[in-house]
Amino acid sequence: MVYFLAGLLQSVLVAVGLAKLLQFVPVLAVMIKLVGALYLLWLGIKLIKNWHNAGISCTNVSKHADKSMRQLFLLGMLNNLLNPKALLFFALFLPQFINTQAPILTQIMLLGVLLSMVTLMINVMVSWMVSIATSQFTAKIKPGRYVDGILGILFVGLAARLALSK
Repeated sequence: MVYFLAGLLQSVLVAVGLAKLLQFVPVLAVMIKLVGALYLLWLGIKLIKNWHNAGISCTNVSKHADKSMRQLFLLGMLNNLLNPKALLFFALFLPQFINTQAPILTQIMLLGVLLSMVTLMINVMVSWMVSIATSQFTAKIKPGRYVDGILGILFVGLAARLALSK
């Protein structure tokens, strides 16, 4: 649901002129990309530290147990809104399908809602399949104690790839 709401907010940003701003100030797109890369790097390092400090023990389940639904929602929104690829995708993809003879704001919002709904459906299906796979395999293998380390390394790699991409 957070992805859906973040997509709607990104659509609003595009509708109020983010796409035009990125076209006229390309350095802003580079800055968004670098901020996103730094955020991924920070997340990756934080995950690796948590994994290392936990003595490679499984603490993933209770890590966010003390957070309220509101706090988790805000963390999810922050994570999605700081995703430079999604923001740039919305800003550069949606305007391609706009008819300049019709109300632009309405078209961008409609396209943003459709894109967000499709993304929501895909995320729900993937989450459902992963939960089924997790329930089947966690009894046999114990990947939980390595999740933070693996994700941390993955995030650091993605940050490097994003920062170095053209």
